[in-house]
Amino acid sequence: MLKHVDIISDPICPWCYIGKKRFEKALKKQNNHGAITIHWQPFQLNPWIPENGIKRKEYLIKKFGSIERYSMVYKEILNAGLNEGINFDFEKIHITPNTTQAHRLIRWSRPLGIQNQIIEDLFDAFFHKGENIGDKEILLKIGLKHDAKNSLTQEFFENNEYRDEVISDFNSSKELGVSGVPFFIINKKYSIFGAQSSETFLEAFDRLNDITIRK
Repeated sequence: MLKHVDIISDPICPWCYIGKKRFEKALKKQNNHGAITIHWQPFQLNPWIPENGIKRKEYLIKKFGSIERYSMVYKEILNAGLNEGINFDFEKIHITPNTTQAHRLIRWSRPLGIQNQIIEDLFDAFFHKGENIGDKEILLKIGLKHDAKNSLTQEFFENNEYRDEVISDFNSSKELGVSGVPFFIINKKYSIFGAQSSETFLEAFDRLNDITIRK
């Protein structure tokens, strides 16, 4: 039976957004009779990006070698996104951020049970609105939308709360051999790499249910 899923991702990764939608589509279709715990774990595609981020054009040239090469790669992403109901607006993005602060916000949200909402809003802010999700004011605004306990303040982003946990989780992912995202770990045993189809996720869920029945 499906009980727990760890999703290793980065909120500036378009394939992580696509993978989230496909995973959620599979969850809606699968027959599971127990509660499922989902933990979002941190990964940084670009740990070299400075704390204040980098201009988008400079980033794309550094990452892909040229704007032309970027355009070819992102055409596939645009089409895949549309198939999952995501209308990426890459032209609105002017800064590619360092995501350390965003991962701290995601980690903060776990005990409150609002990780999925925070993740969704981070994806939306970056890929639809072009907002700099490395900016502490943007992150505070996103967090306060879901902070029913009023526990989030500007001071959270000025201190090191949850920074050690995020770094520890970064290192744990490396020890597991994770070199790209999204990466899904199901029931602490089975892994699925990449934004696989919802059918692939369903097949994995069905195998778990079959194992449970056989036991």
